[in-house]
Amino acid sequence: MPYYPGIPLPTDVPAQSQPQILANFTQIDASFDVNHVALNAAMNTGMHTLVQLPASAAAHAGVAGIGQLFTRTIGGISALVWQHDAGAEIQMTGVDPTVGNPGITFLPGAMILMWGTTPNISNPAPVAYAYPTPFPHNTFSVFCQPILGGANSDHGWTISSIANTGFSITQLSAAPRAFYWLAIGN
Repeated sequence: MPYYPGIPLPTDVPAQSQPQILANFTQIDASFDVNHVALNAAMNTGMHTLVQLPASAAAHAGVAGIGQLFTRTIGGISALVWQHDAGAEIQMTGVDPTVGNPGITFLPGAMILMWGTTPNISNPAPVAYAYPTPFPHNTFSVFCQPILGGANSDHGWTISSIANTGFSITQLSAAPRAFYWLAIGN
């Protein structure tokens, strides 16, 4: 159904413009019904039922006192972005989180957390461990903690060769140990 901007004109006779005015109201009502509770509903009139944001191709200008929420294609997927009034953009969504071992999640600001466990390590040479998913840009930090068990409490270790694809861990004791690990990056 067409929409007629500027109807009625100041010189129009309302009876003659009635079909265009009715068409405009019908079009407005039909457009409003998309992702909203209908205007003639008994409850929640005008509330959103779903929010769909087409991806923005260009940067938005900051507006004093106004925050803006939009989507942008980042890494091939639509990501939710918050922009504060000074114009800085903060990526709010990213990789699909997985719960389990290993796992991955995304924090606002494009931070990624990954975690898991290593298999038992018993030799004093560095053992390379690969992340299930490489960090796209940087690895900031890797933390390891031994999974203790048995009578031997000797559990020294070192972490080395930190990269976007993984890290190396050296077990300093003779007793085999597996480790919990946590990596932070973006």
